[in-house]
Amino acid sequence: MLATVLRSHGDFEACEDAVQEALLAAAVQWPGDGVPANPAGWLVTVASRRWTEMWRSDTARRRWERAAAAQARPGFAQ
Repeated sequence: MLATVLRSHGDFEACEDAVQEALLAAAVQWPGDGVPANPAGWLVTVASRRWTEMWRSDTARRRWERAAAAQARPGFAQ
């Protein structure tokens, strides 16, 4: 799973975190709902979605921090 997600997204640490979150989601969801027909595909899809969510969150946080720093220090631009 990790290699597949890593090929798509490239950031090892973030991909590793995303795969771990997908495995946790499977541990919670599969006992009640059953194992999907394609468990590997399910895990890769969920890991990719988790990676996207983390990337968006991190990007928004950095954008907010730059905006806050620019307001705190006039003339600051980046």
